[in-house]
Amino acid sequence: YDAMTLLPLGADTDLAKETRSSEAGKEVRRQFGIAEEAFVIFTGGKLGPAKRTHLLLAAVLQSDNPNVHLLIVGDVGDAQAEYKRQLIASAEGSERVHFVGWVDGPDVYRFMDACDIAVFPASQSALWQQALSMGLPLVVGHVGVADPSYLNLYGNLIVLDEANITVCGIGERIQEL
Repeated sequence: YDAMTLLPLGADTDLAKETRSSEAGKEVRRQFGIAEEAFVIFTGGKLGPAKRTHLLLAAVLQSDNPNVHLLIVGDVGDAQAEYKRQLIASAEGSERVHFVGWVDGPDVYRFMDACDIAVFPASQSALWQQALSMGLPLVVGHVGVADPSYLNLYGNLIVLDEANITVCGIGERIQEL
């Protein structure tokens, strides 16, 4: 037991409720110059290649809708510096992609409050539960590791199978929403 560590999954539902009540997301939108009527997508976590953030980024950039924004909360690990450089280079010149970087645990709820949906192309994390606690519908990629259906009690997840975790597959789900 001394050698074990606990990876807490779940959400602080009291903090989520408090954050929603305070309308913290409005300030986040103002901070990034995002209009109230814009459709904002949240993604985040440790952004290594396995998370496939590049596919979501490409889907947003290919969208012809100027009101679709992407908030990326998190960063890459030390070994993925090149991946981060590629993400930033892909978004260069776009006013619709916002790299936030790491934020502390409670602060992530403020950024989620600014969003309309959350998209996680692959690899589960505690952010999924936090996004659900903020009332966000989720588009998630199922890469065969852990079945996300346990989170879909109320039909609030769109699960992409491995074959549909593509720029086109993600883009179609965003367009539908």
